[in-house]
Amino acid sequence: MCCRSSPATKVHPVLGDRVLGPRVVWLLALTAAVLAVGGCGDEPPREDPEAVIRGWSRATNAGDYDRAGAFFAPNAVVAQVEDMRLRGPADGARFSASLPCEADVTRVAAEGRTWLATFRLRDGRTPCTGTAEVRFAVRDGKLTEWRQLPPPPPPSGLRTSAPSRRSA
Repeated sequence: MCCRSSPATKVHPVLGDRVLGPRVVWLLALTAAVLAVGGCGDEPPREDPEAVIRGWSRATNAGDYDRAGAFFAPNAVVAQVEDMRLRGPADGARFSASLPCEADVTRVAAEGRTWLATFRLRDGRTPCTGTAEVRFAVRDGKLTEWRQLPPPPPPSGLRTSAPSRRSA
């Protein structure tokens, strides 16, 4: 046999008879752990709420409603015109497909256990302009709440009707 070693000395098939010190073993283990936790590719970690919100938005804008639906947790609450519960990803896909506008995330701000995202609306299935705000709750990388906020009232002092004409 070509690779015999005595019982007292074991030869590693790749490293040969080199001995790794505890510091090197610790660094190798740390590197492996970082790579395992960090994931692969360009996808951000799914636990980051902002990454989840932006990922859902990208999938919805791309028309990939199955992927958009997968961002929703079972029993997620959606509040837009009325409150509803999504039973699972298929309901999330249908909801995402029902949105009339495409929307670009312009801001995401943490609010304690929720996140407030501001979207710039643009034409989708219907003409769209303006902005919208949605409050999200994210748990374990899934959307558990999606609540569209009503638009803010017009600033005070702003006229909403034409001024009356006075004769001279």
